Amino acid sequence: MADAFGDRLEASRKTLKQKFGDQVNVEDRHCFSGFDGYKRLLDTGVDVVLMAEPPHFRPMHIEASVEAGVHVFAEKPMAVDAPGVRRVLAAGQKAREKKLSFGQRVRVAVWGEQPGSGTAAAGGGDWGASGDRRGL
Repeated sequence: MADAFGDRLEASRKTLKQKFGDQVNVEDRHCFSGFDGYKRLLDTGVDVVLMAEPPHFRPMHIEASVEAGVHVFAEKPMAVDAPGVRRVLAAGQKAREKKLSFGQRVRVAVWGEQPGSGTAAAGGGDWGASGDRRGL
């Protein structure tokens, strides 16, 4: 886990532990805070990242993740301005070339579903069946 702010990181980790108990065990050595926390996270050799940070940082984090060879799923919006969109599109093309998964997740309910239903993390099957979007 990575967050720019250590207190937010700890609050998120505590919430996950309360909600999912022994299914979640994020050790201290896998928690990174600070504005360079995402770089230290990528240096650990993770296979996939789920980005839920404020969208202003996503283009930079997406680029770094693809460059590191990591599969990316990011919440919408992936960018908040035209330069950010261009960065995300370029990263998406690089992800395709590297044969990496690259997609987005809608956190809010769409098409009458309950918020958070159908995600892979929650045990739902098909990514495309619950408001998820793939590719660009």
